[in-house]
Amino acid sequence: MKLKRTLTVGAVAAACAAGTTVGTTGIANADWRDCPDGSVCVWEHSNYNGRFLSGGTTVSNVGSAINDKTTSLWNRTGTVVCFFEHTNSSGRAVYVTGPGDSSPNIGNSANDKISSWGPCN
Repeated sequence: MKLKRTLTVGAVAAACAAGTTVGTTGIANADWRDCPDGSVCVWEHSNYNGRFLSGGTTVSNVGSAINDKTTSLWNRTGTVVCFFEHTNSSGRAVYVTGPGDSSPNIGNSANDKISSWGPCN
């Protein structure tokens, strides 16, 4: 058990050192209080519920647990953030949110279409 915990902590530390944003996924009934200050957070369901992912202003791949499943989000950073339909901030920007903005339901044009996000140019 101790070895498993050490490996998990090591993997998280390595991901952070590599510039990958590590978030939290798979939390049942996560809500807006689970989004850390200074983060961008996305939730699987409307009104900040379901599985969620938190990260910095750039997340190149949201991962399979939340890919194309986002319905609500909150930008708790000081940066305008664009949400993209493909990984690595590619494809169409399906949603844009300003610093501090949030949406309990991002609407049909972006719902279940987000794969990455980054600062808008």
